[in-house]
Order: sequence, then structure tokens, then C-alpha cells
Amino acid sequence: AEADAVDDLLVRRCVGEALSGLLVETPRTCAGRRQEGRVTATIQRVNRGRRQLWRYLHEQRPAASEADVRATWRRHHLRVVVCGGQVQADDGRWEVRGC
Repeated sequence: AEADAVDDLLVRRCVGEALSGLLVETPRTCAGRRQEGRVTATIQRVNRGRRQLWRYLHEQRPAASEADVRATWRRHHLRVVVCGGQVQADDGRWEVRGC
């Protein structure tokens, strides 16, 4: 349910997968109606879960920096981002993920 909501927001470009590995709101590009409070709450929950996961992964690989753990996680995560979802490119621009 929450994953479906995030996928919908990504495809409608209301949120994007940022370089940081976190979801961020992108209201300027959002297509269709959005419930701002609900979008914000969903993003906060997902990002909190991601931060917890990164903390755990870093504990498992203490020799790696936190930035490296995040970057590795993001590289793998982007493979499963919904087709048409909004993703931030290395140069900071927003792109739509192809299939």
C-alpha cells in the first residue's frame, strides 16, 4: 500500500529519488492532485526507514563510510524504482527513469 503510493507519487513527479538516497517532494512538477499532508507524512516514514537501514548497513560494514553505504544502497535501489519514476541525475537534474 505505502509502496504503491510512493510509486504513484514518483510517476506523477510529486516526489523524486534524490542523490542523497532520500525521497524529496517536487511540487513544481507534480501532475494531478496531491494531498500535501499525506505526501509529507509518507515521505517522512519512508525516509526514516531508509535512514534506519543505512545505519544498520553501516554497522555491518564499519570500514565503509556512511556516504559509501548510502551510494551503494542507492545504486542498487535505483534498479527497482518504478518505470517512469522521477530520479535525480548526478548533475542534479530530474529525469524520468526508463524501463
